[in-house]
Amino acid sequence: VFVIQGAYYQEKAEAETEGQSTRFRSVMAHAVQHAAKACLCTSMTTFFAFASNASSNFPCIRTFGIFCACLIVSNFLADFSLFLAILCL
Repeated sequence: VFVIQGAYYQEKAEAETEGQSTRFRSVMAHAVQHAAKACLCTSMTTFFAFASNASSNFPCIRTFGIFCACLIVSNFLADFSLFLAILCL
């Protein structure tokens, strides 16, 4: 959420200095393109780190790793779908 918000403010400032449109949707579209790359990279590395625990022999570690890996995916999807939908209302 904070990455998307920071990218929005950065894109808005750049649009103002370049004399481009500062409409919310156009600025947010550019911000999401920028933020999605960074968030996808960090989410994927965290996902694989937790998913690697699925090979553990300890059931509690295996379950924890799979649960956290699922949470990382659901958090990424929620940030780039639900959060953006709420902002556009």
